[in-house]
Amino acid sequence: MAATSDTSGPDARVRRLYGVALITALGGLFFLFVRDFWMTGASLALSVGSAMLAWGTEWQSKAARWGGYACVGTAAALLIIDALQSYVL
Repeated sequence: MAATSDTSGPDARVRRLYGVALITALGGLFFLFVRDFWMTGASLALSVGSAMLAWGTEWQSKAARWGGYACVGTAAALLIIDALQSYVL
């Protein structure tokens, strides 16, 4: 009997969202190193938001997707605050 491979993993969109979560988490380490705490917070929020969106998409959880949208919105707000602070101060 031939062995069959199970290829029923997450689809490409979910894998991309998990990849975005990993890359932004690693990017947040750089901002932590240079002590830019607004950008570190934005990277963390974007990473958590991407992971929640991926998880919510994979498991069809509406609450997780809305939490992901809230985290991405928080990341956008932190980016705007950092940009305004850089230009004003």
